[in-house]
Amino acid sequence: MIYELKNKYIKVEINDSPLEICSIKMNDQEYVYQKADAWKKQWPICFPWTGKFINNEYFHKDKKYQMNNHGFFRLIKNWKILSKTNEKIIFSFEDNNEFIDIYPFHFALKVFFEIKNKTIISNVEITNNSNEEMFYGFGWHPAFLIDSKTAQVNFSKKQKIITVPDDTFMDDNLPTTVIDSLVVDEFNFAKSNAYFIFNDESIFSLVDKTRELAIDCENYKYVVFWKCDNEANYFCVEPWASHQDVKGNENQTLKTKPSVLSLQPMQSQNYSLKVSIKK
Repeated sequence: MIYELKNKYIKVEINDSPLEICSIKMNDQEYVYQKADAWKKQWPICFPWTGKFINNEYFHKDKKYQMNNHGFFRLIKNWKILSKTNEKIIFSFEDNNEFIDIYPFHFALKVFFEIKNKTIISNVEITNNSNEEMFYGFGWHPAFLIDSKTAQVNFSKKQKIITVPDDTFMDDNLPTTVIDSLVVDEFNFAKSNAYFIFNDESIFSLVDKTRELAIDCENYKYVVFWKCDNEANYFCVEPWASHQDVKGNENQTLKTKPSVLSLQPMQSQNYSLKVSIKK
């Protein structure tokens, strides 16, 4: 089902299966990728992992688990609506062993979508319902509609960017370069290459000939830039609180994975993403 949020500036549509933003419009101009290319997602939320595990597997208490790229958030179907107004909607989910074969923890999620003037605010609250410490990863994966020939990401200062080819894991030996801005048409996204920075920015500006967005990444250690190929007419700016697996960590437990996050029993953590339309 599609839910709509609307004020005098913008209209936002949210799909509940999978749960993600599927449209943002101002003055009839679309800002969200509309699945016109090979990749058929729009605003994925990555939980309980970001990126890939080596061999799509990890260990917890001597047991091996299998998990696909970016976790299973998209597979959650039984969302409940806690409240809905013209400008805000809140969804909730509490696991009932649906994912216990691939993730050995119990958890609850609240997902908030809200609009204020020309800003879209997304928030995920994760709660550990297990009786033990819960280990996880989290990140946002929004796909913005762009003109690939004119789009670029502007930084407030120089950034060291790491090239991560598809099916490659984090590694100290990956190629790096220092840039003032990321001009999309000048980077190679063939074979699903991604580009990764250790974030010390607060706001990233994504612009093309007709659009300008301010993406707030202040509380995220990592930001990933990606699209599925060079011709794709979208661009992902992905604030992550954790990152994918690291080369050589094949047999490590989830607890010891680099960048893994954790919550004590009944502890909660919020992750927010703000996107403001400037043009």
